[in-house]
Amino acid sequence: MSDPSMTDIYALMRPRKVCVCRSVTENMILDSLERGARSFEDVQNETGCSTGCGTCESAVRAIIEKKLSPT
Repeated sequence: MSDPSMTDIYALMRPRKVCVCRSVTENMILDSLERGARSFEDVQNETGCSTGCGTCESAVRAIIEKKLSPT
């Protein structure tokens, strides 16, 4: 049986994939925004996210909105 604390450590080390089809992580989306992407389409063109099944589109849009919205 595996040690639950080790499972938690592995989860922290592994970046969260937002787009499983194209293996795009949240950090990749944020990096795209840092490099100047200003829309869903910009991020999509740079990372390839949401060009497979499209299920992740709402999650990608939420990350973009949260990052670009004024605080």
